[in-house]
Amino acid sequence: MEICQIKQGMLVECAQGIGKVLVVDRATNSVLIEEQSSQRQLAVEVSQLIESFAVNPAKN
Repeated sequence: MEICQIKQGMLVECAQGIGKVLVVDRATNSVLIEEQSSQRQLAVEVSQLIESFAVNPAKN
């Protein structure tokens, strides 16, 4: 997945779980996500995101 494809508010999946994108940081090629299950915030590199899961809730 490319960082240009990621938008604030999207749901994404990584090894730690599913979360909502809070911040997209193009300088570090990472995103800050909030886990759905625990509301814990995690910084995740874009390369760690599972591409097949990304969902944009505005389109659904």
